Amino acid sequence: MGWRAVISRQKGEDAVADGALEAICKAVREDRQPQPVYVRIANALSSHISDGNLKHRAKLPSHRALAEALGVNVTTVTKAVRFLKDRGVVSAKAGHGTIVRGKELDHMPPVYERLRTLPRNDLSVVKRQGAVFGEAVSAAIKRVVGNAGTISSLREYQPSAGSTDVRQIGSLWLAAAGVKVAPDQIAIASGAQHALFVALAATMKPGDVVLVPSIAYQGIKSAAQMLGLGLIGVDVDDEGIIVSEIERHAHNPRVRSIYLIPTLDNPRSVTLPLERRKAIAELADRCSLNIIEDDIYRPLSLIDLPSMIELYPERTFHVSSVGKVLAPGLRCGFLAYPAVFREIVMQGLRATVWMADPLTVSVVQDIIVGGSFRDLVTDLQELLMKRHRVAIELVGNWISRHCRPEGNCLWVSLPAEIKAHEMTEYLRMEGVGVVPSSVFTIGSAQNNALRLYKGSSTDEASWKDALLLIRRAVEA
Repeated sequence: MGWRAVISRQKGEDAVADGALEAICKAVREDRQPQPVYVRIANALSSHISDGNLKHRAKLPSHRALAEALGVNVTTVTKAVRFLKDRGVVSAKAGHGTIVRGKELDHMPPVYERLRTLPRNDLSVVKRQGAVFGEAVSAAIKRVVGNAGTISSLREYQPSAGSTDVRQIGSLWLAAAGVKVAPDQIAIASGAQHALFVALAATMKPGDVVLVPSIAYQGIKSAAQMLGLGLIGVDVDDEGIIVSEIERHAHNPRVRSIYLIPTLDNPRSVTLPLERRKAIAELADRCSLNIIEDDIYRPLSLIDLPSMIELYPERTFHVSSVGKVLAPGLRCGFLAYPAVFREIVMQGLRATVWMADPLTVSVVQDIIVGGSFRDLVTDLQELLMKRHRVAIELVGNWISRHCRPEGNCLWVSLPAEIKAHEMTEYLRMEGVGVVPSSVFTIGSAQNNALRLYKGSSTDEASWKDALLLIRRAVEA
């Protein structure tokens, strides 16, 4: 059976749910909260999605049908749908209607959740492979557990941003990747996502808007949703976010920040050129905007370019972590921030996890101070470049030349007649986990691609098998 035949069984998901219109109208009418009508409509739609009454890829009633049933004008319904669209809950395309993308709080199709448990070759999430990793981390854990200082650190609360010694490891980690920041401007976080959340909370208030690439790391969506922030997707090309498109939105009074992964970005492994970095820094300075620089892949980069915090230190928050380079289970992140934001950053840390886990931080400290992290970085770089060569050989026709070989993400663009979500479902049924481009899309950008993590296959044969499966399906 061909992959299209396998997928055809899933088509029933696209139908409009029976009774949805009546149930949504009832929920709106029963909502007695003192808030605008469009918010009540958005809440009703969101509740039906979160409860599973409107499933992934279900089509919502038309704007006109909803407006007539509720006795409101079409503009009010359009505003409610735009509210959900900005938060990644639904997507809309001319001629196709409004489609449910996923539950309100996770902003990703259910297929992404299912990938975590089903595929035997799961390339949808980061995993660290190899003997070098096992040996280095095992040795570090043994040294840390046998250290009396470790036990002492567990007896009491540590400073929210980390002790002086601990913040020094953040400075060493950043310096090894070419970023110089003093320890007193670094806070220790429980991973990069935590650092990103604190940076957003420190610089923005509910209703503010972040400019983000139209193809972006999905974690920015969930963080923005929790903080009540809006997102505007800015057009990208093969080299990254387009500066002129940032400027087109930068004067919007609600826009407060620009979010970027400038080096080996997720999901495309593209590195932003120097001239664009400088132009973005100049634009942010001119428009008094903050920059949130998510630079977690920088230690892997073979290109030495200045970071945004070096180009625009006055208002740049630099996020880094060891998760994507050493191991995702080591939840230790670093947030470098402008000194004027110190107190609000401390408040953000205390309001979330209070302090990073001392035991994990001690293991990371041992790896960084002892220098074994250099071997781990080199080992991963070599693995990623080796697997990139295999990918170019097998599916090179669908990989951009701007996709860096040392990047962990592989972005495979599909022919227009093959839909990414259908290919994702087919691969899942064949035991391979990937992520469709819709998960990373912000705004109305149209993309049709798959993201694979190159380092996640347990061995070279599994990596090659996954790529061959994709090639055969595309060429069928």
